[in-house]
Amino acid sequence: MRIIRRVQPSIRELREADEQYFRVVIEPLAVYMAQHFKLDLKKIEHKKFGQPDKEDQALTLGLCYPYEKRIRVLIRPYHRGRFCERLNDQTIIRTIAHELSHLKHPNHSKAHKDFENEIFNFIWYRKTL
Repeated sequence: MRIIRRVQPSIRELREADEQYFRVVIEPLAVYMAQHFKLDLKKIEHKKFGQPDKEDQALTLGLCYPYEKRIRVLIRPYHRGRFCERLNDQTIIRTIAHELSHLKHPNHSKAHKDFENEIFNFIWYRKTL
């Protein structure tokens, strides 16, 4: 009997694949969402090395700098020295919607959540990823 081992991609290969996925899929999608909702998005960045700072801290999937009109989005967590699976499309789109919503409502008010849901529903039910 022959045992076939699954070869794990190198860190470099994962990073390159993530960068390509970000440039080809995520960045154009976020720009499209921002344009559709007339949000002034200046820059979207790929948030690398997503990991909690402390054991009991939640993983930050995205960041928004509303006064700089810039967002950062994580697509692959890094935990305990290892890369995890890439986040699923729904989580990534929800994160983009959440961060874009901060450009209009830089807080976590009901208006922010409602706008986030509006953005998410618009793209999720029309997506072609």
